[in-house]
Amino acid sequence: MQELFKNETGIDCNGDQADLQPWDRIRKVSDTSLWKTHMVLKERMIDYCRAKMTQDLEWKGLSPSLIKKKIESLNPDALIIGFARRFASYKRALLLFSDPERLERILGDPECPVQIIFAGKAHPNDDEGKRLLKTLYSYAMEERFIERIFFLEDYDMDVAAHLVQGVDVWLNTPIRPQEASGTSGMKGIANGVLNCSILDGWWDEAYNGKNGWAIGTGSEYANREMQDLIDSQSLYDTLEYSVIPLFFKRTGGEIPEEWITMIKESIETLVPRFNTHRMLREYYSTIYRPVAQRAFTLAENNFEKAKTLADWKLKIASRFSTVHIKWVAMKGLKGDSLKIGDEFEVEASVELGRLSKEEVRAEIVVERANGNGTPDRPLIVPMKLKSMDREKKEGLFLGSYRAAEPGKFVYGVRVLPDHPHLLRYQELGLVHWA
Repeated sequence: MQELFKNETGIDCNGDQADLQPWDRIRKVSDTSLWKTHMVLKERMIDYCRAKMTQDLEWKGLSPSLIKKKIESLNPDALIIGFARRFASYKRALLLFSDPERLERILGDPECPVQIIFAGKAHPNDDEGKRLLKTLYSYAMEERFIERIFFLEDYDMDVAAHLVQGVDVWLNTPIRPQEASGTSGMKGIANGVLNCSILDGWWDEAYNGKNGWAIGTGSEYANREMQDLIDSQSLYDTLEYSVIPLFFKRTGGEIPEEWITMIKESIETLVPRFNTHRMLREYYSTIYRPVAQRAFTLAENNFEKAKTLADWKLKIASRFSTVHIKWVAMKGLKGDSLKIGDEFEVEASVELGRLSKEEVRAEIVVERANGNGTPDRPLIVPMKLKSMDREKKEGLFLGSYRAAEPGKFVYGVRVLPDHPHLLRYQELGLVHWA
């Protein structure tokens, strides 16, 4: 795949991946070249899986005829889904088996063959993870799934490297919001692998509706059985009505044009955002350098500024208790709705009490309300001090928000204490809401 990118777009995959500009050239790669390259990687992965499974199954003492049936059923023309990771219980490796009969129907269509390759390990002390592995292996050896579901033992970097290069879809089904990141899905992108995942970890930021598939809507339920039921039904529906039909839709021959369009969208929108170059650059510019500069500043003149900050922190809780939001006014809303592109303004009168105007920060917080009514994805809009009544020591703050996407949203106004040498202005945990 690196050679294809270099020859047809001039992109050097060993260079800086964080530059957005070159990756729009992926649209210029011919569909035929991209698909042929993907199929080469897929067949290479299948050869590797066959060799590894033969060794593993022979060691277990399975009959030669069963081994032959198992390994020869791997089909490069099938839609192959990969699931490979640590078998922690929150990753829900068995979510796909919530309804085995429906899964059997989905995988068993001879006109649209679908196969799933699992790989992974459990921590030696994780009894639940080991139970999941045992159950999964039992499913993989059932007669109804013998030619559809495969499990690779002794998961390591070599196994992972082959899978993230060769499968068609990378599946991820964690319990939201417990997925920290999801780097295996990131590694598949540049190889033309599409992601199908719960909206958690990186995929909650990465998914745009055209670069893969989302399982569920991001809703969270306190009842685990209810969560699993809703997510599993969404997973089955996504596979049955979206992923599989798109893969086997071949209007102009043997190449799935719309599938390849999604691959290109995935590569263009995700590779320059989710890579180590960007990560390190962002860590340096937003964390490491500011923290180092702050440390030097606080240490100047025998830690004079550090002592001043410490004294300010010691007294701020008592002083901030004298701050009050007097009233909030809003204009621009029509009833309780706002059209995309429209803007509403918020004014807030704040009694500053024993704080100076420089010590007060006012913000509008706009959050999407998800399915169960809890806020999600907050957008912070700073408010500016419009005027100051010095006699009453009241400040009038003004801010505005322009609707950019559809959905149900909630908003509020908050006031926090501020100081130029705080590491983060929210670190004190002091806030007034209105």
